[in-house]
Amino acid sequence: MATKKRAHVCNEEEEEEEEEEKMEHFFALLRNFHEALNRRKDELRQEQKDAKIRRKQSSWVPAFEWADFNEEMEFQSQRPTPCKRKQEERDDGLDLRLTL
Repeated sequence: MATKKRAHVCNEEEEEEEEEEKMEHFFALLRNFHEALNRRKDELRQEQKDAKIRRKQSSWVPAFEWADFNEEMEFQSQRPTPCKRKQEERDDGLDLRLTL
C-alpha cells in the first residue's frame, strides 16, 4: 500500500513538473510574440520617419514660365498607316477587325 502511495505521489509530482514546463513554454511563446510585435512596430515607425525625411529632402519644385505655354505646338496632320505586312501574315481566314 505504501508503494502505491509513493508511486501516486511520484506521478503527481511528475505531472506537476510537466504542467510547469508547459506553462513556462507557453509564457515564453507569449513573451517572444510580444517582443516580435514590438520589434515590428519599431521598424514601421522607423520606416515612417525615414519616409518623412526623404519627403523633406526633396526640395525640387517644378517651375513653369509663361513662355512654356506661348509656343505653338505642331501636330501631325497625317495618321500613321497600319502595317500591311502584319495583316498579310494574319491571312488565316479570321476577321479580327473591331468594326460594328
